[in-house]
Amino acid sequence: MSTPTKSSPYMRFASAVADFGDPFYSEERQRDVWNEASAFGFQLLLWGGLVLSAGMLWLGGPEALPYAAALLIVTGFASALTLGYARRLGVDAAARKFRSRSPSRLIVLALVLAVLLGGLARSVALSNSLANGAATSALGGFAIGVVVALVPLLLMRRAQKRASRATVHTAHDDDRDGA
Repeated sequence: MSTPTKSSPYMRFASAVADFGDPFYSEERQRDVWNEASAFGFQLLLWGGLVLSAGMLWLGGPEALPYAAALLIVTGFASALTLGYARRLGVDAAARKFRSRSPSRLIVLALVLAVLLGGLARSVALSNSLANGAATSALGGFAIGVVVALVPLLLMRRAQKRASRATVHTAHDDDRDGA
């Protein structure tokens, strides 16, 4: 495969984990099918992590909170590594042109997130009635988790806006030079 694997420790790690040097990747159709299968599996991981975490919170209550959080962390970590790998190869999967334009997918995502947050609120409320200290700890952990999740997203959005402005300014400067 033509992936530049020697450029950084991250890329060498990704190459070792995915075994990109395997002859399997040399045949185009196999590679295309594997890419589609991997995308399908990645989507299952993302949706499954959200749905299973919500189910854990609703069915397991406060006792399931650490396990649901661990599942969300693993899912988020896998997602971050996948997006980081693509970005290192020049593909920004968070760019507007790659986002889903399907309103039904966004509605389903909003519903799943609402059920997840409802389960979290229910677990925290139950935990509060059982032990005030545990609820405070869970709520504090949730607040820290939100900050940890939102900060990289906000930084990514800021970088995208800067890159977009730089592209617009460069194009505008080129137009001036050509006139």
